[in-house]
This record gives sequence, C-alpha cells and structure tokens, in this order.
Amino acid sequence: MEDVEKIQLYSLLYVVKSKRKHVNLGSVDDPLDIYLRCALTLQESCARNGLRYAVLTNDKSCLGERLAKLKKESLPIVELEFSLDVPQGIPFYEAHFKLEALAALGSGELGSIVGLIDLDMIVLSPLTLPKVEGDWLGGYVLDNYTGALVQTDLRNAGMHGVAPGTWYGGEFLIGTARAFASLTSAIGRCWPNYLANIHLMSHVGDEAVVSAALNNMSSLPVKIMDLGKSMPPAIARWWSARTNHRQNRFVIFRWLRFSTCLQTKTSSPRWDRTIFYDQNSSRGTNGTYGVRNSYGMLQELSIGCEASHESMFRNSNRARDYIGP
Repeated sequence: MEDVEKIQLYSLLYVVKSKRKHVNLGSVDDPLDIYLRCALTLQESCARNGLRYAVLTNDKSCLGERLAKLKKESLPIVELEFSLDVPQGIPFYEAHFKLEALAALGSGELGSIVGLIDLDMIVLSPLTLPKVEGDWLGGYVLDNYTGALVQTDLRNAGMHGVAPGTWYGGEFLIGTARAFASLTSAIGRCWPNYLANIHLMSHVGDEAVVSAALNNMSSLPVKIMDLGKSMPPAIARWWSARTNHRQNRFVIFRWLRFSTCLQTKTSSPRWDRTIFYDQNSSRGTNGTYGVRNSYGMLQELSIGCEASHESMFRNSNRARDYIGP
C-alpha cells in the first residue's frame, strides 16, 4: 500500500470578488463563505484520518480576511499565479483554473504524491491505496457517462482515436507529481480543441478537458487507476439532482474513503462522522434520514435503517453537469 503520510491533498478556491452567485448554489449567502466552510470541514476530516490538506488560491489575503470575519481557525493556504485564458461568462468559469492547479501539482514543488480534490468533499475513513511501481494517477470513472453525447464532447475536447472514451469525475485525482506533469502536457494539447469547440460542448468545465487528456495518455508509461472500483471503493459521487441511473443508498458512505455528497454551512471544531451526520441531517418520510446541504435541498436517504426505497434528491437543480446523460 502507498504510504498515506506522503500524500498531500489540495483543493482549489479561485476568488472572483465581483461574483456573488455560483451555478450550483443559486441564491444563497456569498458562495465564497460557503466554500470556505466546506474547506474547513474537509480539513478537519482529513486531519482526523491522517491526511495533509491545504487550499490553493489566487488570493490568499482575501481568504484570510474572510476566515477572520467568519471567526474560524486558519486554513493552510498556498497562493498560485493563474494565467489561463478562460472565456468570461461561461458556466463553471472558476473550475477551469483547476487545469493550472494540476500543472502546479506536476511541478513537484507541492509534494511527490499529491492530489486535487473538490472542496465539497468529506473523508470518511483512513485512505488506503494500492502499491504501484512507477508513476500513477488515481481518479474515478463515471460509468453512466457513456452515451453518444459524452463521446462527442470528448472528441470536441481533444480526445483522439476511435475507441469509446472514458469520462472521469473531476472532484478527485491523486498520483505522483511526474504523472501530473504528463497529464499537464496532455491537457495542453487538448485545450485549443476545447476552446474552439466550447460552443458545441454539452458538458462545460475542467472534467471534459481532463477526461480527454487522460484518454490520450493510454500509450504513456503512467498507470491510470479507477479508485471508484477499488475494494472497498476509495471515492464516490453523490449526485445533487435527479439522475437517469439508480444510485446506491447512502449507507455505502459508511465504508467509503471519500464522498462528494454535500456542501455544509458549518464546520465542527473536531471532525466526527457521526456528529457531521447529526448536524447536517433531518428526519424525512418513511423513516429515512435526509442530509440537508447549505442551500436547503433535502435528500431522502437510508442510513442504517430498514427503508427499502431508493434515495433521491427532491429539488430542481438544473446544473447539467450533475445530471447523468
């Protein structure tokens, strides 16, 4: 198994001071405060499970000021310079700068085994990774992203070849710094295609570019692993809208390593999974429990109870990247 003490995890919080709304949040308090609270919760869950964590940003002083106003403890914050020419006004504008964050991980200056994970994640138990010789990347494959629309998006984003491509979730990618350097080179070759075809893309954001690049790396001496299929799975996404596929009941999160399930308004002073569930859940129908996220959406879940129906978000979130094709 890989030595988890060597792993350094990061999340990107790109600051656009003039922006008061986020495509996934709608009308809520300032999204920057929401994501800072998410980062604090994620930091606590990482620390509880023996993982090092820091936030990457373009504006360290701004985050420091906001943390002070929130009367929260400080986060480890690393400021980077960003220069990617991202078209203004497109959905998930800030997320595109994750491509430059991946390049920073590939520099070797942020650690030898590193990972970029989204802010709205929690670590549920200590992370174990398979021992791999050489350079490697570990992400997770979205098996329900297999349709013609997805394949067209991958080709428009720069994937070459005729074989069906694989779509990777954008919330979790971990590996060696040298593997991230190889990925950065592949992304650089895909980026012009993505920009030229962005008006044709159904899925706008970093996931499309990274997925196309990962598919193009099949001939390189970099092992790419689907950690969503490790035993037990290391990572899973809980979709925040109605889906076209059946989701597992929330009970699976008892033994997952990471989950991308919600954003939270609060961060507990000391991370505890049970306390986290209690603070962010409420009783639903049919004896189930729901996890209420920061913007009031209630998901009916089965957490260790006998309810047999499948859990499902009851909301009108229209973010297309969160709805299976």
